[in-house]
Amino acid sequence: MTQTQSIQSLFPDLLELRNNDFYEIEKPILIFCITPRTGSTALCSMINKIPDLVFIDEFFNPRGPVQMYSKERDAQNFNDYLKQISDLHDNQYFGIKVSWLDFKFFAKKNIYKKFFKQCKFIYLDRFEIDNQAISLFHSIKSKKWHHHALNHDDNYEINLEDFDLNHIIRIINNIQAEKKDWHQFFYENNINYLHLHYEFYVENMNSGLEKVLNFIGINLDSEIINAITPDYIKKEKKLYTEFLNKLKFYRNGKYYLEQEI
Repeated sequence: MTQTQSIQSLFPDLLELRNNDFYEIEKPILIFCITPRTGSTALCSMINKIPDLVFIDEFFNPRGPVQMYSKERDAQNFNDYLKQISDLHDNQYFGIKVSWLDFKFFAKKNIYKKFFKQCKFIYLDRFEIDNQAISLFHSIKSKKWHHHALNHDDNYEINLEDFDLNHIIRIINNIQAEKKDWHQFFYENNINYLHLHYEFYVENMNSGLEKVLNFIGINLDSEIINAITPDYIKKEKKLYTEFLNKLKFYRNGKYYLEQEI
């Protein structure tokens, strides 16, 4: 399975569908538009705990989830897949979290509107792009993407020698491009979306949960909201500071000088 795998390659019929051929999901849709390492897994795990509201997953991610759900539900084509995933749970909303990489095909000519009729968009972002890139780099290198709240396994560290400036710079460029594409999509389509920044809710995930609920018009007592806990937690990584300092040296023109000494 490659990074360039696409949902079109898994469902070739998708390229042949016309305007009126798509299966329409009747429920209102919550689309969580994500950039990497923004706490989306933890936040969505909290939202999924609210009874009868929504079940959110990466239903358009062709690097594992699409294969899993299509196999479990024996989906024969894209329309069948849409129907099967929309019927997974009898909830008020259908929820999906999706990266720009996996959504851009559906954003083209607003294809997504042919099967998602009532959409609300929640955009998860980060101010500190260097931290975001290093977090993603760390996950790629360690192959550890999430830290379950009940699992205290700390065997996920990498070494200082693993620092790869060129790789991190490529990640930064990719994240910047992804942010630009999301912003352009929202602007060109005049979309009213909820913009959540990781830095504002990472230390209090319940505040992010409350903002999402307010945005979609769901009123829950603060006691109920505060009692909901994420299945995943933020883990401090020992090399963050060292990696950030090396990246700062690069920006100040000192990194290569340091390498030569």
